[in-house]
Amino acid sequence: MKYIHITKLFFIFLFVAASACAQDADKIMKTASAKFKSHKSVESNYTIVYTEGTKKRSATGGIIMQKNKYVNLIEGNKTWFNGKTMWTYVKENEEVNVTEPSAGDMLSNNPYFFINSYSQEYNASLQGSGGRTYDVKLTPKKSNEDVKYVILRLLKDSYQPASLSIFMKNSQMDIVLNSFKTGKSYKNSSFSFDKKKYPNADIIDLR
Repeated sequence: MKYIHITKLFFIFLFVAASACAQDADKIMKTASAKFKSHKSVESNYTIVYTEGTKKRSATGGIIMQKNKYVNLIEGNKTWFNGKTMWTYVKENEEVNVTEPSAGDMLSNNPYFFINSYSQEYNASLQGSGGRTYDVKLTPKKSNEDVKYVILRLLKDSYQPASLSIFMKNSQMDIVLNSFKTGKSYKNSSFSFDKKKYPNADIIDLR
């Protein structure tokens, strides 16, 4: 009987601890989201390492965000998103894919996607708060997602993202955010594809 009682107390403790971690994580993410949304715009450079089995490849990129719009450049390939439509320019074969992106598409093209949309797409729990960062684990609410979970590291002093690791079924993506600038104002046209600048591109409408 004593063993059963202790076991019950142990599971109650785990439940309470898990609930507290979830509440802490939600509070941290809400603060980070509010701070992020308060900026007129955000400009950031990043390094990305993609691992699949024993193979690794890395690249550098840069992204500009304004409200729910962004433009992302990585290795000569460029993505524009105007809040509804996404244009993805692939330099290698001179083509532009036009889509209305899913959450998965947004994730693969915007390192800051988690800040704005975590509450709709992910459950948050606090994994650690030692050192300079809060380490928040984001688990997809839909079990059929390609992403198993994400570890997002937020700087304690500013709540800015420092890095994130995306764990997928057969691979892993690690992104380090190297710079963070705010305040500049961009025209809405900056976030839409301009065919005049890419006259030879083949446009493929996948909507």
